[in-house]
Amino acid sequence: MLGLDHEMDLSYAKHGTAAEYRAAYKHLRAVFAAQGVDNVVWTWVTSGYVAYGNGPHVKSFYPGDAYVDWIGYDPYNFNTCHKSGWETFDQTVKGFYDWSAANGLGSKPLLVQEYGMHYGDNAKSRQWYRDIDDVLRKRTRIKALVRWDSDTSCTLRIDNGTGMVAEFKAAGLAVDRP
Repeated sequence: MLGLDHEMDLSYAKHGTAAEYRAAYKHLRAVFAAQGVDNVVWTWVTSGYVAYGNGPHVKSFYPGDAYVDWIGYDPYNFNTCHKSGWETFDQTVKGFYDWSAANGLGSKPLLVQEYGMHYGDNAKSRQWYRDIDDVLRKRTRIKALVRWDSDTSCTLRIDNGTGMVAEFKAAGLAVDRP
């Protein structure tokens, strides 16, 4: 899987306009095709932030169905870190999931390129992981997930509370940490 300029909708001011992004994406795909490379799944990964009228901005970067195989986004439960309040796993993935289907992108499989949570109370945080399987059964376009494990301005580590690693493993998504 290969993408170009992950979360381009957030970094566009530094990296060029939406038109320039679309042209670069198409050019890169043409270069691969000209070299006979046919074993790449092409991803288009935005921040997934489509609230407050941001959807048209996000979609302006879309190179087109002929160029994109999978669509990705980065849903987070930032909780108190960004003062957004607690969200269930379903609430974190729902916004972009629904928006993409309503905006002509529903034929593509979805890749949750980054996801994570800022620790809430222990019971809610553990339930957040327990809900993943049910949410994936309900939101069938989500075909792959990558758990972001980071200490950035928000602690989004897998092991950020009692029982979190066990719940993550139980969700069937865990790999041994290095």
